[in-house]
Amino acid sequence: MSVITVFGYTQQGYFFNDDGFDAEAYLAAQTISDIVASFSGNNVSQNTVIFGSGAEDLCTPVGIKKVAQEKVNLQVYPNPAASNVNFAFSLTKNADNAAIRISDVTGRTVYTQALGKVNAGDHTYNINVSSLNAGLYFIELNTGNQHGVSKFTIRK
Repeated sequence: MSVITVFGYTQQGYFFNDDGFDAEAYLAAQTISDIVASFSGNNVSQNTVIFGSGAEDLCTPVGIKKVAQEKVNLQVYPNPAASNVNFAFSLTKNADNAAIRISDVTGRTVYTQALGKVNAGDHTYNINVSSLNAGLYFIELNTGNQHGVSKFTIRK
């Protein structure tokens, strides 16, 4: 898995500030875990970007072809969790193949669950995470055209 991070700066050279990013913690970070921890809540947005024409000859890029996914607000509680975690979200349209993926801070997938067809509206699910080690994790909801990511901590 590759991660590309894009930060915005004001004309004065400061980070754009929002409630989900701690610039001081980011600048003081010594490890990848410290960097990840400087982002909080649902301030992680992941989109698919395809470069090139999409043809088999990928040597002639023609620009960005596709950036497509609607962001879904994914709430995780309790946080920190010990044995079970709940996640709640609201879809604006029906999804045929919704799925959940939990990954650790290195990007390694540690849990997946197919949710199948999920109708538009509010939903809450529960996952038993007692088999996972203590640490920071990311939970990702993907429906194909809607996507949400949030982080949570497991404490034993």
